[in-house]
Amino acid sequence: MENGTLSQMDRYEPRSVVGFQDISKSIFRAIESPVGCASLSSLLSKCSSVCLVIEDIQNVLIQKVTRLLIRIINNMRTNLKKMSVLISSTSSNLADIEASLDNPSELGMNVEIHDYRKTKQLILAGSTPTHSTPLLLSKTFLSSDLRIGVGPISPDLFIGATGGRTAVVPGIAGEKTIRSNLKLQTTSPFSGYDSMSHASKDMLEAANIAGLDFIVNIVEDFQGNLASIAVGEPEDAWDIGAKACYNVAAITPKKRYDIAVVCGGGTPYDQTFFDSISSLYNGYQFTRHNGVIVLVAECQDGVGSDGFIKAITSTSSETEVQLLAHNGFMSGMERARVYHRIISQRNIIVCSRMSHALVEEKLRADSVRDPQEGFELARQITGTKSDIAVLENSHWIIPRI
Repeated sequence: MENGTLSQMDRYEPRSVVGFQDISKSIFRAIESPVGCASLSSLLSKCSSVCLVIEDIQNVLIQKVTRLLIRIINNMRTNLKKMSVLISSTSSNLADIEASLDNPSELGMNVEIHDYRKTKQLILAGSTPTHSTPLLLSKTFLSSDLRIGVGPISPDLFIGATGGRTAVVPGIAGEKTIRSNLKLQTTSPFSGYDSMSHASKDMLEAANIAGLDFIVNIVEDFQGNLASIAVGEPEDAWDIGAKACYNVAAITPKKRYDIAVVCGGGTPYDQTFFDSISSLYNGYQFTRHNGVIVLVAECQDGVGSDGFIKAITSTSSETEVQLLAHNGFMSGMERARVYHRIISQRNIIVCSRMSHALVEEKLRADSVRDPQEGFELARQITGTKSDIAVLENSHWIIPRI
């Protein structure tokens, strides 16, 4: 970008932290002095079976925490007759997971990948009282005496932050349950990063009915440093972890800008255009009405999500997406309603690998190949003396407006 524009440009980035010096000791202290409940050793002494639900197994820190918990539980297994590790991922290979966790099956643990599509793995555990979401949940999880959720707390556009209750929905839920919650994200009122949204409350009710007993959640900064640990009773511990996540990720813009340049963040955050919606929404929050958002994202796998594509191409407004979802919901429509809100009030320029025709015809945005080209096009729209915000690692930002 030209030197003459630098005085008009503000750069924003989520905060980085000094990571924990000894993660193992920190986790061990936390599980023996948890928030809102008895220590893990005390809980284990009173049960004969335990189930660990692991979210985001590809995360290196989650793998480290899980290996540590497996060793601790194995050493405390006085009364345990069954130990299960339930992986919440359908894209992982069981042999690879075993290797990454130092082969827990050799310790007598049952390691299982939860597949939300396999109904034989599920039991109907009731329904949520507020929105009547049917709770089809893992048999392995429900048959265990002690149920522990392990995963990251990170910003989430629709529910505020992941962690805690997400170990149950979507963690160990069936397809019908997950779809019902996603439909709520599409049809109910939307305010970005709202931990009190209808979908978030629905997840909380599901976790309470399912009997999630204990969580071990971590909060990372955008560089992968461990910023905080949330351990203990699911609601109380998650609340502390969510506040820590907010402290790391929340940013207050100095003003509403004419242009926001947002960076998708690399795989998996910009593998598809669908994956980049959070970055676009953050750019939306940093810009004025009719301002310009320049999205720089790989999108090597194209637009992504059939439901998203259908909703974008067959509707012309957020309201129409919601009506479409009421009559025939498809996963992906939740982000389509957000995208329609953005393009109704902002101009979007996409710098990606996608074809110009795809971006311009289906996504109704301008398409460029080079970020500088996108920047110059944005200035043609807003003027050469535009105020510009550059949001680095934009997927990890929570706008504080």
